[in-house]
Amino acid sequence: MKDWIIVITIIAIVFGGNYLMKSYLDKTGHEMIAEVEKLSAGLETDTEEEKYQNVEEIKKKWDEAQKIWIMFQYHENVNAMEDLLLSCCNYYIDSDRTEFNINLDHFKRNVEDLKNRMEVSLVNIM
Repeated sequence: MKDWIIVITIIAIVFGGNYLMKSYLDKTGHEMIAEVEKLSAGLETDTEEEKYQNVEEIKKKWDEAQKIWIMFQYHENVNAMEDLLLSCCNYYIDSDRTEFNINLDHFKRNVEDLKNRMEVSLVNIM
């Protein structure tokens, strides 16, 4: 009986931790997407100074999120998202709406898929 309690406890810890990880990645991912989408509103209207200030704010928020994301994800995945984010920022500064939107869509897709990449589920275990 004690063996079953230990097994059930370990399974609960693994799946509970996975749920918390997915919730955190989902929450912070949507926050990052919202921040980048804010740039879209001022793409043509923001001044050069405002653009550089907005980019610096996003980079600070990215650095905070990235520290935790790297613990849950492969480093290459996080680096790919960072490259897309930096591309968005560069196109925002250059006021290039087309390229900004393309990179924003790629960034959104990668962030939204972030929580599903390392999911622990019964399907993956069996």
